Amino acid sequence: MPESKSYIQVLSPELLGRVFDAYAHKPDGENHFIGLETTLFSSCEGGFYANPVILSHVSKNWRTISLDRPSLWSTMIMVRPIASHIPKVENWLERSKTAPLTLQIMQTIPDDDTPDRTLREERTTVNTILEMLLRHIDRWDTITFFLCIGFLPAFAEFPQSRLDQLKSATLNLATWSTHPQVVDRVFRAIHAAPKLEFVSWCASFFQSGLPHHVPWQQLKRIELDVNDISEEPSSIGYVLDILSKCPQLTSAKFILGFCKPTMPKALLTTLVLPNLRSLTLDEASSPNIAYVLQNLTLPSLHALYLSLFSDKERSPANLFKAVGSLVGRSKCIVKYLGLDIDEEQLLKLLPFARDVEVLRVGGTKTKKFTSLLTRNANDKTSLEILPKLEYLHLTYAQDAMRPHRILASTAALNRMVVSRTSQSPASPGLKKLKFISVGTAASAFQTAPHYAYLGDVLTPDFEVSAL
Repeated sequence: MPESKSYIQVLSPELLGRVFDAYAHKPDGENHFIGLETTLFSSCEGGFYANPVILSHVSKNWRTISLDRPSLWSTMIMVRPIASHIPKVENWLERSKTAPLTLQIMQTIPDDDTPDRTLREERTTVNTILEMLLRHIDRWDTITFFLCIGFLPAFAEFPQSRLDQLKSATLNLATWSTHPQVVDRVFRAIHAAPKLEFVSWCASFFQSGLPHHVPWQQLKRIELDVNDISEEPSSIGYVLDILSKCPQLTSAKFILGFCKPTMPKALLTTLVLPNLRSLTLDEASSPNIAYVLQNLTLPSLHALYLSLFSDKERSPANLFKAVGSLVGRSKCIVKYLGLDIDEEQLLKLLPFARDVEVLRVGGTKTKKFTSLLTRNANDKTSLEILPKLEYLHLTYAQDAMRPHRILASTAALNRMVVSRTSQSPASPGLKKLKFISVGTAASAFQTAPHYAYLGDVLTPDFEVSAL
């Protein structure tokens, strides 16, 4: 009797290669490291462990396919690199052949307790790795380098006019203040990349401000913490000034923690950004958020994320009016909404979010919040609150530093979920809730009772997550 084969054994090499790519580059939510406590060499971003070497050890056929697939080896994630990473880099560079490279190096962020010997060894290792990577600079596609232990000689003569394939660059060279010419040389080369779409400078130019050679006109995505570009607080008008220089922008994120409290005059006409689909204004004051939104027209806006800087600034401005005005003026359809604002403002804003399918809510959630979201077939008004909501995250971001409290009872939370998962008969225009997450890793203890209770809500199309 012939030996039966599993389905995966009869897949074509091309299809099996795609399966391998999915394994190597897509995170597994159940198998990951939290934070940077583990020295890691991987092919998957976000602290997840994935390594295509494992695939080459399964069988001779898998080894042949994996070694002959350059895309498997073209993404290298290194967290707190150690000397044993050096031969791996050399090996993966060879196996990746001519494939575009995605590279990430996250160095240790030193503190008073970090041994000097550890820092010296890591600096030497990273410098050697950078020298190796620079020999393949023509293949750099996406780079994320947090080089936090001071100047590295490998970048002293950073090549110019060699980054023809570079699309995305994130560099933190904040500890290189003793070598400003090198920092400028590195970013001058990056800014000259003809295909560059995204750049994040982190605090690399904290003392001098962003250089004049930033290619604003060609950027499609930006991420900027205004606290990182100047020792003095910036005016909120700086955000509009930056946006006005970026006609191709599709995504923008600004962190606005310490902007000047004084408001500049409103623009004579609103700034129109026809391609901007995602806007994030984080850690801002209510007046600053309102000012930015009131001066923009965003006809393509698809995702909006807003968070306030501190509890004491969570009430002054009527954010729901600013958001409602922006949506009405822009005639846009916002499907993704993230809010970390005071509950009073939240309850006023949500009734206007009629197109939202994915909602993230930070801060404190009381019974008022769950009551607003609870549907009642006999109350038409309740059916008009977030009628298209399918995914609800009761956190704004995966950040342990943010206040995150669910003060509503488990019973109230359960009633809300049941009302949104068991529509019978189905009402036209209403969507069922498919997913709810109730916390982060940092808040798992506080949210555990809610998670356990919601686990009893059993429908074929509904999922609960504790994270």
